[in-house]
Amino acid sequence: LNVQSLRFLADNKQLRIVTDNTLLDISVPDRAITQQVLSCEGKELQNAVLNSDGTLIAVQTPSADHWLLVKISTRSVIGYYPLTTIGYGMKFSNNDGLLFDKGLNDIRVLDRDRSLDPQDTEITPLCFEDPNNQDDIGW
Repeated sequence: LNVQSLRFLADNKQLRIVTDNTLLDISVPDRAITQQVLSCEGKELQNAVLNSDGTLIAVQTPSADHWLLVKISTRSVIGYYPLTTIGYGMKFSNNDGLLFDKGLNDIRVLDRDRSLDPQDTEITPLCFEDPNNQDDIGW
């Protein structure tokens, strides 16, 4: 299990964990687990990271040519950041307003509110699969 990011949600009764291809929500009181498989073109996502309150996830697609910012509750892409070179990791600022993308020899600063409009961009489709009923939901 390669944990890429984890956060306690606001009520501190749930732990959200992101692995290579899975989003796990664990109820702390009863240890119940909800699992959703994250994939893009059938491949694992890369460098997935949660924001400070666990409501957003930034993911780099397998082609490594862009980052997507996704609101987990609605499964909607709210930010699109093309890359000219491969990103090696993402970090949110303390207030979640900026995203820091580590390049090979630099750090790129991405403004959460100044992404390209996902509606105007051809986005590589992501899937959010519920392994319990095997329904794929595309982002």
